[in-house]
Amino acid sequence: MAFCAREDPWSSNNPEYALQALLSALNLGDHTTAREFLGPRTRQFLADNTQQRQEALGNPTPITPETDLLAGLFRVWTPATVEVERLETIERTEDHAVVQVHSVFGDQTEVRLDRTADRWTIELVDEPIATSE
Repeated sequence: MAFCAREDPWSSNNPEYALQALLSALNLGDHTTAREFLGPRTRQFLADNTQQRQEALGNPTPITPETDLLAGLFRVWTPATVEVERLETIERTEDHAVVQVHSVFGDQTEVRLDRTADRWTIELVDEPIATSE
């Protein structure tokens, strides 16, 4: 899927633009930009996953969430691994949206987006992250 910005994906009122921008950034290998479109629960999940892999491997070279982003998304999120045919918003409120991703092979995946600070972010983790007290 080629990204053609009809609106600024950072501030667009259309959640599909944010999701399209994330997929395009992943396709281009721009992990820094891709990470900016992820919501806080997803970022925390990927950071925790990266730390667990680091500890399990005993790797002397640090793995950062940015360098592990694509591998982490491949493990938890199908649209990161497929060729997308089209996006379709199937639910939407002021602060939440669900966009259906249609692959060229006919598969469909629903993606939740949350609107915070006047922009859409993609949440791939449904459950809140437990915080230590």
